[in-house]
Amino acid sequence: MNHPHMQGLCDAGPSRIVERYLYAGKKFHQLTGKGYWDDVTGGDKVSGRYLFGDDIVWSAHAVPCGEREVRGILPIGTLEETLPYIDTLAAGIIDVLEFYRKLGTTAFNMSIFFDKAGSKSGFHAFCSLISRINPNPLSMSDSAFMERMHFEPVIMTLPEEMGRLYRNQKKEKD
Repeated sequence: MNHPHMQGLCDAGPSRIVERYLYAGKKFHQLTGKGYWDDVTGGDKVSGRYLFGDDIVWSAHAVPCGEREVRGILPIGTLEETLPYIDTLAAGIIDVLEFYRKLGTTAFNMSIFFDKAGSKSGFHAFCSLISRINPNPLSMSDSAFMERMHFEPVIMTLPEEMGRLYRNQKKEKD
């Protein structure tokens, strides 16, 4: 049951997770005088969660949003700054996917988060991967991309529409 695909997202504002990191990073710097992301990668490198990497630090995330979450934290913040790190980033993603495969996982979600162009906020771009239940005829999806990776619920039906649908269904039943 192969179902490979990509979903590119771009919006005028950051997703909830990036918004939280931007705010918390700024507060952390105000309180400590240190860069949040430098502190995180420094701590990750000496932790039992460290996997590999120097320019891009890959580790099991301390507070995972999904099963076996691995994050690669880049030393840059915006998409425009990424080009020198593309090969290293791609190799790191492949390494994580091979690791997942050896653990028996063939399904995953991945997101890469950037700050807006020209920003000097101190945010570091990061790539996050989570493993999923392997596709099979007896299971439903265990993980919704936007909810898990971006902390953004996807609402297809407005609450008011739910009320209308319920009332219409009741009328049909009666």
